[in-house]
Amino acid sequence: MKYKFKSTGDVLADKVIIKFDEQIKKEYKSAGGDKEKCQSYWHKLLFLKTMNLDLNDWRKIRAGDYWSKRDSLRGIEQSRFIYNRILDYLGDYT
Repeated sequence: MKYKFKSTGDVLADKVIIKFDEQIKKEYKSAGGDKEKCQSYWHKLLFLKTMNLDLNDWRKIRAGDYWSKRDSLRGIEQSRFIYNRILDYLGDYT
């Protein structure tokens, strides 16, 4: 897994990202070399996308059927669902 850390400009956020990277590195081998099978990878993505969201943003993201769908999922599937809802809200979904 090749990766080069890029600073966000926020010292505290950078420390959190470095911790996520350490966790991903530990999980990577047991995940068969697929970072998308690492729970920490999804947590890192969520952290990066939500750093600047406020309470009103979260209310909009969690509207509608959010809770019933989220509660029916576990682990990586749940994190992926949350991530996709955030991307939909932000207009970044691809």
